[in-house]
Amino acid sequence: MSKKLAISMMLIGAVLMFAGLWVVPSFEGQPTRTVNLCTIQDVNGDSLEIQVSNETVWQQILEMHRAGQRKWVGGKLINATNVWGFTFDPDTIIVAEFTAEGLQTTLEQIRADPDYWFNIPGGICYIGATVTRVNTSITPTQVIVFLVGVGLLIGGFVWYEKVRKE
Repeated sequence: MSKKLAISMMLIGAVLMFAGLWVVPSFEGQPTRTVNLCTIQDVNGDSLEIQVSNETVWQQILEMHRAGQRKWVGGKLINATNVWGFTFDPDTIIVAEFTAEGLQTTLEQIRADPDYWFNIPGGICYIGATVTRVNTSITPTQVIVFLVGVGLLIGGFVWYEKVRKE
């Protein structure tokens, strides 16, 4: 009887781990926005973490990351507390195949002349970039369900090993 209970605990734990990562998000009616963060790298190898609000643009970012593509990533510059002192406004991020040459820049060029780039006509500038890292959000509920699943899985395994040795 104890072996069956231990195996049941492990199965329930595995199911909860799966549910925590893939099922719970589809049932959560979260009023808060998902935070989509990624790191882009310009042609000089300099990196900037950006937040993307628009889901369509986020899908373009994910595709760039999967394919290893270099495209023009841009938006309106805003002040930030990072090594560059700026980032793109999350609500204005754009991914483009082509841009006007006068709107193209690098992170170092923006840092060297922020007054120009913050006040560029049209308010948008672009960095030729690849996406080197993407971070997707995990909700607190997902974490709790996943950790309960891990606990049951480990507890069931330990219990099974103890009963098996008796």
